[in-house]
Amino acid sequence: NEPILEHNDDFDSDSQEDALNFDTYILNRLTELDSANCEIMSRILSRVSGKEHEIKDEVDRILAAELEISAATMYIQSGREFLRRAIRGYTTNDCGNDIIHNPVTGGLDVLRLADQQDKIRSLLDVVDRIIAIRFQEATWWDGIPNTTVFPQNVVPFNRFHSFVDETRRLIETAHAEEVICHIDCLQSMRDRINGLPEVLMCCIQSTFANFVSRILTAKRLSEESLDQYFCEYQTLLQAWIEAFSLIENERADDAATKWTGCVLEVFSFEISKALPSAA
Repeated sequence: NEPILEHNDDFDSDSQEDALNFDTYILNRLTELDSANCEIMSRILSRVSGKEHEIKDEVDRILAAELEISAATMYIQSGREFLRRAIRGYTTNDCGNDIIHNPVTGGLDVLRLADQQDKIRSLLDVVDRIIAIRFQEATWWDGIPNTTVFPQNVVPFNRFHSFVDETRRLIETAHAEEVICHIDCLQSMRDRINGLPEVLMCCIQSTFANFVSRILTAKRLSEESLDQYFCEYQTLLQAWIEAFSLIENERADDAATKWTGCVLEVFSFEISKALPSAA
């Protein structure tokens, strides 16, 4: 038995030595792993520390994406609810009465009302333009003296160029307005505006008749007065031709013939006034 006991003691001592060696190995291994872990973490931190702003930006983007996803989810849920109401309608209370409102027909009513509103707005714009043209016409007539009531009132010859320009602008504005050209109730307005050149020609002829009368009754004609008369005649003739060109369906070749007839009428009238005096 004694050798066996001695062998057991040797075995126990060897086991203890092996245990100590294993613990030492484990301790050294853990130390190495801890050192490696510290090294790895230090390198990770060194790499991360240079990209803090990038990481923060990416985190912010992720949070923003989550918010957008949440908002999209909320919009989808509300859209489903609106779609359900659009299909089935929903109940509203009007003066104590429950009414099933249909958004589809309501939307069509909104479109119809919007179209009517646009038409009314366009109509009001047309009315404003017609009123503006009527105001221009009234201003034009205010500048023309009433020779029927006061025959001695004639337009000064130096104002006819501005009258011709105003008449041309008024006719062009009226012809550019489609409503004036096609609506029957504005036929009288069209006729008045188209007849403005003839009215202007009558005013020019009245001024020309007054011009001839002043020459025939002048006691003395100096060279200076003749130059003034010539300038006045030239202005009246040019204004008359420009007014004649504004008349529709009139040929330019007829201007000379009609002006000659106007001159003959004026001289015939002056001769008829002079005959009783001579007698």
